[in-house]
Amino acid sequence: MAGKKRPLVVITRKLPDPVETRMRELFDARLNVEDRPMTQPELVAAVKEADVL
Repeated sequence: MAGKKRPLVVITRKLPDPVETRMRELFDARLNVEDRPMTQPELVAAVKEADVL
């Protein structure tokens, strides 16, 4: 993907480490490192900017 913008993926809850690692390799992944439910405003903001939620 040289020169191309990678899709933004917002991961809303903790996933197994190998899955999170692969997501970071393939995408611009934003992880929920605190593994807490996202608030409504956080989800709305994520939906507005993410390619995948």
